[in-house]
Amino acid sequence: MQFLQFGNLTIPLQWVLALAALLSGWVMMKWYAKQHHINPESVEVIMNALFVWGIVWKLSVILFDFQTIRAHVLSIVYFSGGIKGFILGALVSIGYVIRESNKQQLWRSLSEALMVFGTAAYGLFLLLNGFVRGEGILTLISFAAVTLLILVWLWEANGKSRLPQKAGAAFLIFGLLFHLPGEAPLADIWLAILFPLLSILFHNVSLKKEKI
Repeated sequence: MQFLQFGNLTIPLQWVLALAALLSGWVMMKWYAKQHHINPESVEVIMNALFVWGIVWKLSVILFDFQTIRAHVLSIVYFSGGIKGFILGALVSIGYVIRESNKQQLWRSLSEALMVFGTAAYGLFLLLNGFVRGEGILTLISFAAVTLLILVWLWEANGKSRLPQKAGAAFLIFGLLFHLPGEAPLADIWLAILFPLLSILFHNVSLKKEKI
């Protein structure tokens, strides 16, 4: 893993790439929500869920490595819960999003917002991470092309077809094809399938509710 040094502070380069990707996903999601009249509460719910995810992941070190924290309290600043904490944070965030979706009836708007956010953020992360790792130019072009194609697909669609079931399925297949042949970290695989699966699930729920 590569690191960036800022004085006495050392930051994993992947964290910087992930932050840049999250910011790009947020900008794209806000723009999409404004242009397609998506409930702004959906954007807020997703950003809150990401915040909860990060906090749980960071503080879960207390749960998974309590002995170290008890011996060196300040180590909580430097360590996280690792992959276990990452998955725990994801599960807590998913629970939060489902609760808010049901409470505020945001199933359809969240399905779209999740798909746009996930596509933009994860697509850019793959591109940046691939560049840092020295991936070939054709691989980088494929990352950019698939990301742009799915975003255009989502942007231009309208009415009930705006979703995202087809786009979610396409993104899911792309993510699995990219990750399964290699040795990608479990966290990367989780992200590759989480957003499209949630988008498809939420859209299906919205369709069922509309028929009632």
